[in-house]
Amino acid sequence: MQPILEIRNGTKLFGRIPAFQEVDFAVSPGEVHAILGENGAGKSTLTKVLAGVYKLTSGEMLLNGTPVQLSTPAEGLKQGVVMVYQGTNLVPSMTVAQNIYLLEACCRSPVTLQRDLKRARIVLLAADGRSTRSIAKEVGVQPRIVSLWRHRYADHGLEGLQDKPRPGKQPIYTKTTDKRILKLLDKPPPQGFARWTGPLLAEALGDVDVQYVWRFLRSHKIDLVARKSWCESNDPNFTAKAADVVGLYVAPPAKAIVLCVDEKPSIQALERAQGYLKLPNGRALTGQSHDYKRHGTTTLFAALEVATGKIIATHSKRRRRVEFLDFMNSVTAAFPNRKLHVILDNLNTHKKNEDWLKAHPNVQFHFTPTSASWLNQVEVWFSILQGQSLSGTSFTSLKQLQEHIDAYVNAYNDRAEPFVWTKKKVRQRRFKGRRITQL
Repeated sequence: MQPILEIRNGTKLFGRIPAFQEVDFAVSPGEVHAILGENGAGKSTLTKVLAGVYKLTSGEMLLNGTPVQLSTPAEGLKQGVVMVYQGTNLVPSMTVAQNIYLLEACCRSPVTLQRDLKRARIVLLAADGRSTRSIAKEVGVQPRIVSLWRHRYADHGLEGLQDKPRPGKQPIYTKTTDKRILKLLDKPPPQGFARWTGPLLAEALGDVDVQYVWRFLRSHKIDLVARKSWCESNDPNFTAKAADVVGLYVAPPAKAIVLCVDEKPSIQALERAQGYLKLPNGRALTGQSHDYKRHGTTTLFAALEVATGKIIATHSKRRRRVEFLDFMNSVTAAFPNRKLHVILDNLNTHKKNEDWLKAHPNVQFHFTPTSASWLNQVEVWFSILQGQSLSGTSFTSLKQLQEHIDAYVNAYNDRAEPFVWTKKKVRQRRFKGRRITQL
């Protein structure tokens, strides 16, 4: 026999606290069920879910085999689901559904709003034949309040005990105000100031409170303090050069090696005191002295093999053409008799090397567009090197710095993985003069 009312795999949570979990419950025609359990086992919560007082957190509820969502006891009543609470103080002139709202259980509930509690008590006491003045004295309101809710209930029933819709206060600030703020952000800040602030915007607008300005900026995620820089490429051959580089990443030539080459110049060997600091709030973190001692600099030449992610690196005092070509000689020696496609940026030492290229016919240079060295994958590795190996370190000599970098390169190569290039289309975008009202 198909159940009339059923819960399948039902769970009810109050915040993170479960009232019951993964419960299956079914009631068929003619059946009577008794739910037994300890205090806090979820018996009352389960029955309130069935009656529409609460909603299931997960699972489903079915009525005559059809999934339902009862949001209120009134919806349950329309579907034929009624819950009679424990209590004896019923209003004879009301239906069972009306008593559900006004029973003592409602009046004693700690979660019932005081507003609703007073209205329920007024109707209950009026049903007992009490006068308006005696009800007002017991409930603690003016007699006119008692008369109001008695008449509202007499005319409209339970719906009369709810607040009537109110238009509310007219908003002080409208969409026109929002447009004024955005338009002002597109203008230069007042003379002598580097950027707009909330108080400056409010002062310039004249009739808008600074707190509303802040709320508007937060709601639109407009940050007036954080600054970002961009590098815009004006290369007229941007599309062709970018397609050439990205094509090597996405579809490298067969039996060829693709390398990303660049240098990280002037890496400083700084010696400074280091240790752990404990802040007044108890938080412990690593720190270093503001003062330092210099022990020279090194320039790191690096080549990243796109297919494996491994690094070939050497140190040099300078980064002239001669040092660059010496590094390229070591790279070609590492891949004898192999076709090499080398991706480079537009540094002057990387160009006008035709004599060297004639002597190494297996090597072909590919240049990124101007101001677009971010297309070179070795730049990603330089960022990893800085974050994992160089930031916050201390060195007593230049040799110690070079050995430290070499050790990191060896460790990195032991677990190296290739970068996965996913952006197959690279477009040239214009940023100059972009206005916030155009975003």
